[in-house]
Amino acid sequence: MAVLVDTSGVYAGISSRDPNHDQAVASWERLLGGPEPLITHSLIEVESVALIQARIGVEAVEAFRDHILPLLEVVEVSRDHRRQALAAMVADRRRELSLVDRVSFALMRELGLREAFAFGRHFAHAGFDLVD
Repeated sequence: MAVLVDTSGVYAGISSRDPNHDQAVASWERLLGGPEPLITHSLIEVESVALIQARIGVEAVEAFRDHILPLLEVVEVSRDHRRQALAAMVADRRRELSLVDRVSFALMRELGLREAFAFGRHFAHAGFDLVD
């Protein structure tokens, strides 16, 4: 079964200053050695680049582009996915779930994914398993 790779997993693996860095590096090593395809989506790609650029710099963005993105299957998020996630956000009025998280949850359900490489509690609260 494939694993969704979230921004929090990407960033923790890249940034030695992230409190989850050691766990993320160990998880990356297991994931890369395993049979599960690693999936992300276009909004996570954009969010990851913005976060890496702002907190670490363009050199780290280049490393992300050259060394991490080629390992991931990037699913393009459709306009319908974005609109449905936005409608859900407005309907339930919770500030703590981002549009990107909502798209991730919908995409995971659509693709039948159960596990996410993420450090946000939102995935577990939404009923998904987190990579150890």
